[in-house]
Amino acid sequence: MLDVALYFFRQQKLYFYFGLLSLTSVYSYFLSLYFLELSSFAINTFNLLIAFSLLWSVLCYMSFSKNRQNYTYDREKEKYKLLKHQITLKYNLDIKDNIFSKIDLIVTFMREKFSSKGLLSIRVLKVTNSSLALYIENLKIKDKLNRALSLSSDLNKKEFYQNEINKNTQQNLAIEESLDNFIKELMSKNNNDNKVDSILNEFEHSTQILTKIKQR
Repeated sequence: MLDVALYFFRQQKLYFYFGLLSLTSVYSYFLSLYFLELSSFAINTFNLLIAFSLLWSVLCYMSFSKNRQNYTYDREKEKYKLLKHQITLKYNLDIKDNIFSKIDLIVTFMREKFSSKGLLSIRVLKVTNSSLALYIENLKIKDKLNRALSLSSDLNKKEFYQNEINKNTQQNLAIEESLDNFIKELMSKNNNDNKVDSILNEFEHSTQILTKIKQR
């Protein structure tokens, strides 16, 4: 909730700046009441600022509540992009062809072809998210194993670390292969074979009709 609210203020800078002004006004007012003797003009001025602060609070709440789902979705997209950038750089993944690009392709296809709230879309996205989480976890484990391998001088431990590194590498290769196979299956459905066959059949049928019409 707080994360989404902070994202809202980053996107709506006007609300953010007026919010700072409101908080400063209220804070100054209470400090003045405690330390100073205010004139009626000063009190009226501060009352006006407090009224402005209340108005800001109401407008801010209404704007946030109305578009909360959009802000939540956009924040998740932003977090995903940051994660993609960090993981790609940290573990030297291929910039163009990596697990993120595969998942992006799957997500795009599912949103174009199926309802985003449909059972199939939800199931596919859940599996891809689980695959990504496991893939990243394996990268982290592999990184720790590589560091342990470089620090160890014991041959038995080195062999153990190397076997574990190979196991994690093979697991991630299996995840990528599964995603590649799923993409291949999706792309095999992403064609116009049936539409083209239908149109060609219609042309053939129309041609047959034309040949049967007598010329004038």
